[in-house]
Amino acid sequence: MQTKVCTMCKSAKPLSEFNFCRAKNGKKYPSSMCKACNTVYRTRYAHEKEGVTPYEHNPACSQYLGIHIAERILSHCFEDVKRMPYGNPGYDFICKRGFKIDVKSGCLRAMKRVKSTNYYWMFQIDRNAVADYFLCLAFDSRENSPRSSCLVINS
Repeated sequence: MQTKVCTMCKSAKPLSEFNFCRAKNGKKYPSSMCKACNTVYRTRYAHEKEGVTPYEHNPACSQYLGIHIAERILSHCFEDVKRMPYGNPGYDFICKRGFKIDVKSGCLRAMKRVKSTNYYWMFQIDRNAVADYFLCLAFDSRENSPRSSCLVINS
């Protein structure tokens, strides 16, 4: 098994712990930092240099609104709801019985027709085979609380 030393944490790790970059000649090379250190570096850079506030501390952020409302709704439906880390593949919450719940939120969209305009919400749930349940939050706009919510069983 091949290993490489991370330039940030100075530990030897297998190549699977590194992202790969493609050079101009088409060959792939492992990056200098491991995936964990790269995430820390990018997050720190975004906060310090670009002035990005993490969504956990920014009530104006749509993720903040969706996640906190979703947690409140799920606590009424399931016992001991646990939030998964951001970016967890397939689901956002897990409950006491082990049900995996994915939260989807959407803002009202307009489809302009010749004589009328139709409004709708769109939720992409067809590609997720991991979650047991979906919580769909429909917002009229980013400033309003959700209009309706529903639990859909993944079949």
